[in-house]
Amino acid sequence: MTDEPDRDADVLASTQPIEAVADGPDAAGRTPSRTAASRTASDRRRSRSEVPHPSAGNPPRGGEDRPGVYVETTSPALIPRIGRQRDWVDLVDTWFPERYRVPMIATTATSLALTVAFLFLPLAGTDLAAQVARGHFFSAHGWYTIDFRWYGGIYPFGYSVLAGPLNAAIGSRGVGAVSCVLASAAFAFLLARFAVRRPTLGGVLAAMVGVFNLVSGRTTFALGIAIGMAALVGVSLPGRVPRWLRLALGGVLAALSVAGSPLAGLFVGLAGGALLLAGLRHPPPAAGRPGPIAQVTRYLTGRWREGLVLCVGALVGLVPSMLFPDGGVQPFNGDSMKVFLAGGVVTFFLIPARYRALRIGAVLMVAMVLFAYLVPSPIGSNITRLPMLYATPLIVAVGTVDRRLLAGAVVALTWWQPPLVTGDLGSAGNRAAQSAFYQPLIAELDRRKPVGRIEVVPLYDHWESTYVAEAVPLARGWERQVDVHRNPLFYRDTVAPGDYLDWLYRNAVGYVAVPQGTKLDKYGRQEADLIAAGLPFLQRVWSNSDWRLYRVRNAQQLVSGVGVLVDSNPTGLVFDTTDAGRVLVRVRWSRWLTLSGPDACFGRAREGWVEVTVNRPGRYRISSGFAPRQAHRC
Repeated sequence: MTDEPDRDADVLASTQPIEAVADGPDAAGRTPSRTAASRTASDRRRSRSEVPHPSAGNPPRGGEDRPGVYVETTSPALIPRIGRQRDWVDLVDTWFPERYRVPMIATTATSLALTVAFLFLPLAGTDLAAQVARGHFFSAHGWYTIDFRWYGGIYPFGYSVLAGPLNAAIGSRGVGAVSCVLASAAFAFLLARFAVRRPTLGGVLAAMVGVFNLVSGRTTFALGIAIGMAALVGVSLPGRVPRWLRLALGGVLAALSVAGSPLAGLFVGLAGGALLLAGLRHPPPAAGRPGPIAQVTRYLTGRWREGLVLCVGALVGLVPSMLFPDGGVQPFNGDSMKVFLAGGVVTFFLIPARYRALRIGAVLMVAMVLFAYLVPSPIGSNITRLPMLYATPLIVAVGTVDRRLLAGAVVALTWWQPPLVTGDLGSAGNRAAQSAFYQPLIAELDRRKPVGRIEVVPLYDHWESTYVAEAVPLARGWERQVDVHRNPLFYRDTVAPGDYLDWLYRNAVGYVAVPQGTKLDKYGRQEADLIAAGLPFLQRVWSNSDWRLYRVRNAQQLVSGVGVLVDSNPTGLVFDTTDAGRVLVRVRWSRWLTLSGPDACFGRAREGWVEVTVNRPGRYRISSGFAPRQAHRC
């Protein structure tokens, strides 16, 4: 390491923009200078690529004795003319300085190699089925606001606005692979930009854990993280980019990161909060009587504007989640909370004190872990994803403690919060991830249509949520928060037969399918054991080597009253009526529902279902859209 990177690190630590050092006078009009004592041998031996082109004119004042100042300058005279080979070299040096090259090239190459290997893996990962299912839904049906395949109806755009269209375009694994490479390159850029101690090693480790995230199937989260990293890059661009453009770029990308993944957007907001808090200072004496804005900004310095736009952008990006809220609760057990709490404390002390913003980020992360544990919410254990992925690369990149101590801490963190779930890798190539495994069951259900709603005891990787749900709506699905909220029965210590029967009746489940000879989700094993023991209200009607299909005796109908179900599909359902009267439709009430037919209105019924008041007999369809017709509300 030369003295120059350490100096830049000190600038970052104090939250003063690097541009203030590299680009001349700061906001107060002071011009930083560099003493002869701070020049290193590497400075004196700088390459010709760091010397301004003869046609470029003289460097700005205050930077005469600083090597490479032309790389960071805003002077138009220093932008080389394109023509000869030397001009091209100067252009590369201007926009891709030497200190960025090794970290970014090594990190990007590592990420590319690992993501290509990932793409050749068989389908694996407990979360991948949900991503594939959402891509299939958008590819087949487009911009519907409600997906009726799971839980009686969920909001695709509450989960992610961007994932469905992108998954439909290039596949969920393609989205994950591209996102992983971009996020890794952006992370390496940030490490090099702020001249940390080990940017290359930190970047390569980040590339590795990014691919581990893909192995678990978290491609939507990878998408949000990639956009979030781009937001951080946007606010950290060199001074030749106007500050207003950097702030605008960071704010827009922060909002888009939430549109990609609300959880990733939360972490972008955390980064913004850390930058904002790191800019707090004891205010200097005020000259005269400052206005209200000046009163506030007296307490702020450094990159507080960048932190503010990241926070505001993340908040703006939450609008789709507020318009399409599925809610629910993500489980988070105490043992896991303690592990990540300890990991956050270790990370705080391994980050050098001069990195104030990073240390504040570690404190905020610990606070968020405690909040997610104490307050039931859709976040829950998902809060651990950021430290699981980036704690180790970060402390390796910036750590200054003894190497043996640092290595021990890295091993401990990796052991406590492993970035790779070995069970996900071990499930690669599982027969239950292939469509063929489900085709006999789907064929039997097609023969019995209309069947209304079916319960499939959830498999370990949840591929029933992709393949079976395309043919028949499922009582459950694959969104843990919604499952906990709407089906708490399966998260108790025991499942009683009477409670199970009530749940089947309440959710209008007509058939129950139980897979054979394959691993089940841990919250489906009690259900499978209960059915295997024999239940009088379930009658086996079909089986093969992989499946057992049971009919629910005297099951409640998906459509009851004066209506009769004709068809149910991922975008809605159709029913006929021969008389005027009331129809109870057991799909979840939503403001985004639409009703079409001869003459009827609808409203919210008890238990959150839909009640249709039919004035004229005929065929009706319940679906969804962005502009529901208020005239059909009763």
